[in-house]
Amino acid sequence: MLRAPVHENFELAVLIRPDRVIAEVAAGRRLPEMPWPIRPPGAQSTAAATSIRPDHDVPAIGPDRAARGGRSRLEAAMFVAISILLILACAVPAGAKLAGAPAVRESADHFGIPWSRYRLISVPELAAAAGVLAGLWLHPLGVAAACGMAVLLIAAIVMHGRARDDVKAMAPALISAVITAAYLIIALTG
Repeated sequence: MLRAPVHENFELAVLIRPDRVIAEVAAGRRLPEMPWPIRPPGAQSTAAATSIRPDHDVPAIGPDRAARGGRSRLEAAMFVAISILLILACAVPAGAKLAGAPAVRESADHFGIPWSRYRLISVPELAAAAGVLAGLWLHPLGVAAACGMAVLLIAAIVMHGRARDDVKAMAPALISAVITAAYLIIALTG
């Protein structure tokens, strides 16, 4: 198992240099559980006063997380970030449909769907955005909303395929599908 980087004022370094923490995570090193004991600068660091010891393996993020009381801070930050991306991926196209943007009207014509019906696609998109937002507090609701958005995006990709669109025209639906898949992976494995 990888060990956490250890030095006397690691807790202070986390507060002052979060970029170093990101670099440690990117390098594959495991970081200690939060919250770390925070001591004022100049305070002596002892093995008894800190949870970071050179001879101590730091618990990895993984299935035993439930026994430790939920998500780590890194996992929680990733979940919030992907949730925000998915909310935007749902709400932005819904807003464009509700506003009647010319590009969206052209899409409706391109797919041969009457504008009044095409505009209704914004309802499940907005419901998914609201569900993912609520999913930050009610986890099953967020998962259900993301599943609904996944079904909607699969239908969108099928429609693009039937219209023989190129990848550039499919890009918004494909990117939204990747964001939705990432959300579901993080939500269901966390």
